[in-house]
Amino acid sequence: MKYIKKLILTFESKSLEQQYQLEKKNQIQLPIFIFTITLSFISNFVVLGFHFFNSKIETWYLNIAFSITTLLLFIFIVIMKKHQYLQDAITLSNLILGFLEFNVDPATSNYIEFYSYGNTFMQLQAVLYIVSNFNHATLQVIFHFVLRIAITILLSKRTDYLLIFIGLTSSVIILVTIFYKEKSSRKLFIQNLKENNWENNISFIIQKPYFRINYQQEQLLFNLIKDNKIEQFPGYDNFYCDGCNVRKLLRCYFIDKNLTLEEYLRNQKNHISQKLILTFKKRKFILKLCTLDIQQIQYLFILDEISIQFKKEEDKKVKQNDLIEFLRSNKAFSYQHFFNWGAQSLLFLNSKIIKKINLQELMIQLLHIFKQHVFHQIQVKIITYDQNTSIYTFYYQIKIFMMQLFEVLSMIQRNNNLQNQIILKRKGCDILIKITNLDLETFEQMFEKNFFLKNLQTLLLHEIEIYEGIQLHFRNYPIKSFAFDI
Repeated sequence: MKYIKKLILTFESKSLEQQYQLEKKNQIQLPIFIFTITLSFISNFVVLGFHFFNSKIETWYLNIAFSITTLLLFIFIVIMKKHQYLQDAITLSNLILGFLEFNVDPATSNYIEFYSYGNTFMQLQAVLYIVSNFNHATLQVIFHFVLRIAITILLSKRTDYLLIFIGLTSSVIILVTIFYKEKSSRKLFIQNLKENNWENNISFIIQKPYFRINYQQEQLLFNLIKDNKIEQFPGYDNFYCDGCNVRKLLRCYFIDKNLTLEEYLRNQKNHISQKLILTFKKRKFILKLCTLDIQQIQYLFILDEISIQFKKEEDKKVKQNDLIEFLRSNKAFSYQHFFNWGAQSLLFLNSKIIKKINLQELMIQLLHIFKQHVFHQIQVKIITYDQNTSIYTFYYQIKIFMMQLFEVLSMIQRNNNLQNQIILKRKGCDILIKITNLDLETFEQMFEKNFFLKNLQTLLLHEIEIYEGIQLHFRNYPIKSFAFDI
């Protein structure tokens, strides 16, 4: 691999090497160092205890030296936090472990104890080989090989060539194993960095709406991992959290008439990437299904294409905007203002946006327009008793309703010259509008025949009472502006 130097196993990038060493120190090297240095100190301290209180040991001065060294290393690395020298301290600690063979007294120990001590020391040394960098591990292995051979020749007073051959061969095998282990560790580190980088940039790379999930087989549950623009998925509901939304969508999206997307995923044996044509209510769309992980069931869903019908809705909105601009730019004729308003009301009939509306100001504005452009003789008196007449309601629909209401009043006044009174009162949080001095029977008939009034009644009103006039009880919606499409 080009980014790793082959022989010494270090990254060519200095910043990458520093990042790798920092992660390795925090995860494995520091805990192993603390454990080893503590164990080494206790071992030397126990040997010194036997020397002073039980039987004399010839190499007790080495134990004092090693105890002081391990204590200084502990203070320097752990207490003073000089972690930049941690690898050097590990190497020094492992070299000290090579001298622990002197802790075994030949006069009091039998061959089984020699064998057990030797295995124990070798296990500790092997652990420090593994957690060390390759160059430091090579130094430790060579030092221990030379030290063991030297001690054996010195104490046995003869040279065992078979032992030398076996020791050399095993040292080479250890170094080869550490080499490939270190190489694999660095490759894994690079792979993790790439995965993290992908995680951080996936929303930038994939501009389309998507969500990523995994499947917990023990709980039989799909869990959300990451998402982007998830609110654009058909059927998304702001009332639920994103995780609940995903599980709800999997149950609401149909591949076939009786097969949901959730059932399809649970029954799927061969996890392959594919395009799915899904149905949600009467809307069809294409969803890309990508399998990401081979160790656990993990999927990425990308909203690829909405159905032709939905595209037509998008085109319709564009045409609506173009028509609005056209209507706004053409007001030359006397009836053009009213016609434009009516046309825009048709366009926005299903665009539901809640805003704060002052009903008194709206009705005064409508009355002015009717007098100027529609029916000059309209006679309406608006009474509010100086009360606050503002409510939160549907912005476009209340305008359409009021416009149609004034149209009905103007039609009634064409047959009689009675002046209508419109009284606005607060009723709790709502607004009560009472219309008096009009033909109730004619109003009721025209109200029932009016498409807009009849269809907007349940949206805007709690109820309508016809008793000594018309009483319209307008709803006051929660004080929060939001929009949704139907």
